[in-house]
Amino acid sequence: MIFKLFRYKEKTGEEYPHKGWWGHNSSLDMSIFDIEPIQPTLNVVKDMFGKEGVKVFLLTGRLPKNAFNVELILDSFGVEFDDYFYKTHHDTISFKLGKLSKLLEEYPDVYEMTVYEDREEHFGHFEE
Repeated sequence: MIFKLFRYKEKTGEEYPHKGWWGHNSSLDMSIFDIEPIQPTLNVVKDMFGKEGVKVFLLTGRLPKNAFNVELILDSFGVEFDDYFYKTHHDTISFKLGKLSKLLEEYPDVYEMTVYEDREEHFGHFEE
């Protein structure tokens, strides 16, 4: 996080103006930050999107107000999803697990689900 704040000041000449990080669109500004995908995950999403019988969803801890910027970044990587779900309450893991449960209700014939998560502390929750 400190590197990101340093990078912001280096590029803009100003201190980062917010207390938080994840809820602000400035943290998604590609002219300030070198935002790079997790390449193996990006490859899987690109390979799976559009395949018959497969749905690819993005569940993110980013807020709905960040949707435009998140999707702009994803477009720059040439990736798209069947649907995009943005955090609707403060607890990211509860949001993601709740959304996955609702998706399983919506698609009752699902026999396999693969989750790619970039927050190691969430891994165990998905394994359960």
